[in-house]
Amino acid sequence: MVKVIFFAFRKEGLTSEEALAEAGGERHASFVRKLPGVRRAVLNHPVSEVPESAPDWVGELWFNDQGALDV
Repeated sequence: MVKVIFFAFRKEGLTSEEALAEAGGERHASFVRKLPGVRRAVLNHPVSEVPESAPDWVGELWFNDQGALDV
């Protein structure tokens, strides 16, 4: 199992809530569904107020093996 983790910061002018809503929206989900070899996709969001310097959410993409990731 190979997992890719990425940290996302909101665009200038968006609130943390707006950024999280956009991340969980259909536009991002449709992009992930098109990626070959993705076994699992996870969107982790904060449970409390996010400081300005912290990421607004953390994403995970899971693949069966390195070969699936390399495609």
